[in-house]
Amino acid sequence: MKFVRAIVIGLFIIGVPFSSLFADESASSTPESSSESQLEIATTTDEAATSTDTAPVLPSDTFTLTIRDGSATAFSGIVELAASTSPDVSIIPTGGGDAVPVPARSLLAELVELDAESDAFAITDLAYFSSFSSFLINCIAVSGVDEPQCFNWTYAVNGSYPQMGIDDYVLNNGDTAFLFFGPSRQVVLSTTTIASGESFTATAQNYELASGIYVGAPGLTIGVGTPNPDFTFTELATSTSDENGAALFALTATGTFSVGIQEDFYFPTVSIAVVDPAATSTPEEDEPPTLPKEEETSRGSGGGGGSSGGSSLAPVFNVPLALQFIASQQREDGSFANTLLTDWAAIAFAASDPGIPKTKLWEYLLTAAPVVSSATDYERHAMALMALAIDPYTGTPIDYISPIAAQFDGAQIGDSSLVNDDIFAIFPLLHAGYSVSDDIIVKTTSFIISRQSANGSWENSVDVTAAAVQALSMLNSLQNVGESLTKAQTYLRGQQQQNGGFGNSFSTSWTLQAIAALNESPSLWTPGGITPITYLASLQAQDGGVESAATADTRVWATEYAIPAALNNTWRSLLSNYQKPIVNEGGGGGGAAPSVATTTPDQATSTPLVLGAATTTIDIVIETTDRQEAPQLVPVLAHSRTNATTSGARATIGPPIVAVIENAHAVMPITATTSNQVAAAAAVGNSPAEIDWISLLLYLFVLLAIVYILWKAIPLAADAVHRMRNRR
Repeated sequence: MKFVRAIVIGLFIIGVPFSSLFADESASSTPESSSESQLEIATTTDEAATSTDTAPVLPSDTFTLTIRDGSATAFSGIVELAASTSPDVSIIPTGGGDAVPVPARSLLAELVELDAESDAFAITDLAYFSSFSSFLINCIAVSGVDEPQCFNWTYAVNGSYPQMGIDDYVLNNGDTAFLFFGPSRQVVLSTTTIASGESFTATAQNYELASGIYVGAPGLTIGVGTPNPDFTFTELATSTSDENGAALFALTATGTFSVGIQEDFYFPTVSIAVVDPAATSTPEEDEPPTLPKEEETSRGSGGGGGSSGGSSLAPVFNVPLALQFIASQQREDGSFANTLLTDWAAIAFAASDPGIPKTKLWEYLLTAAPVVSSATDYERHAMALMALAIDPYTGTPIDYISPIAAQFDGAQIGDSSLVNDDIFAIFPLLHAGYSVSDDIIVKTTSFIISRQSANGSWENSVDVTAAAVQALSMLNSLQNVGESLTKAQTYLRGQQQQNGGFGNSFSTSWTLQAIAALNESPSLWTPGGITPITYLASLQAQDGGVESAATADTRVWATEYAIPAALNNTWRSLLSNYQKPIVNEGGGGGGAAPSVATTTPDQATSTPLVLGAATTTIDIVIETTDRQEAPQLVPVLAHSRTNATTSGARATIGPPIVAVIENAHAVMPITATTSNQVAAAAAVGNSPAEIDWISLLLYLFVLLAIVYILWKAIPLAADAVHRMRNRR
């Protein structure tokens, strides 16, 4: 009895409710009995339904469905709806993952069921975004069409476009639904390149559901301008479309501009390149305008000025002037307007040393604690540190490598619905003590290749594809990498325009780095007689910045991308190498102390690698560690310059997507949030339901021992006091 009483007192002292001791057991038994009961009821209901032969058969609810890929109609007919009382159906995303319940009458559920019953089409890529709690149909293969169409499927019901996920829209009897490849509205240009001062026509078009074609859309505001890093749009000119949907524009400023519809918040957009008349002049047939062999030397020294021979009119990118422009936007503490620009400045300064601005940035990064919350955030910032010779493990107050590795789920890193966070993880990991043979690298590489489209691209995006080329070029020894790179190269060549560029300065810069990673010269990429570097140089203004018509922050961003591209530098060639910290075995806080790296902020001495891996910027979201305050998701390594729907959030810089990581063994807890391209929230740690019974029993044993000693000691003490009083 005394022992039991001691236990009771001990438990009372530590405040353990008695019911909690058996909470796990009772909680787990309740669902079991509940599920068994549900199964029994469902079974008896089915039996009753099948045995009642005389029950009246009620007419089923139906809806009309049409699925189109361009002019090809994959399916058109009347489909029977699930019963209104049907329970939710569970759908598993492509590539695996947890099943997600959706309403049985949702358009997605009906499409999935029809896909299983029909050979007319097949949903080949169905992604689930945990950050939005919603599915997205990425790719559909249509019978008779060679390749699946990806990343631009749109649905409409009863003539309108619902502003909700396709898994949330519940159909009613008599509804008419359309699923088609393409946007609901678009802009078509009369040309993609004009000389300064020339005019072009932009036509707004609506998708006509009944016919499946695009027709002119009058009365809409068409705008020309530049997207900004914060996803706003700077308008340079606007015009209302006429009765045919057309509007006429003439621009004098040179550069690459985006054209879109104001009512659609300028998404999607198409690009128009405005170049100096000299850049569009037609050369003599026997003298194509190739850059001279001295090009790389003049660019490396930042010469600026012309070249010799038949290409004397070709502009040359002036690197020192570009560095001067970036430095003019630097803050007193060494940082820039935001974390994104600060990180990319580090990579630009690693490519070409501007002197004092680089030292100021190096000193700032040693103590800075930027808000990072996604895998891409950690990846981009780790690359920035490595570019300025700062140890990403111990050179700053925060470890930026371990949170990346902690998001590896055994197959890929971060959000399984994204690929940009996997692509950008390759760069810092391979420079942070991980090798090509490590499981995390091998598996992540396989995942990246598995996400490549049949046309050789990733996300049908030049940006993401160029980034993937840079990453995979470091992994040539792994299976299927060579074939994947060949397909990607073919895709990129097909996207190059006659002006030598790839739609804008951002995409062109990344592709130039991909060309370097492939060990090729830009002079071999001249479909219209103009190289990508000449196109990029044509976009440089007199102040040294790129994209002269954009906002100040966008110009800094574009110029930071352009510098390593103009110098033929891949990201791989700019990052210093570090080893994993040594962790003491047997518990305890082993490992290297978080001291500042002793390396100086001098420019990396490594020269551009012949087969160096180049990478494009992609938004990446990563979680912060315990050494940082509340983590937040921020788009990191990408720019939203393409219409890819991934890139968290756009992968480039689009909406990041958040991935939930469970039971990952991280050095410290990580909590992520997201942003298209797409961000994901990652949670790492033990489940609160798990109890360490051995530790609990040891704790109780010690507590009981203390209670027992007190139990014995108190009467003895009281007796001693009593004796002392009697002696008095």
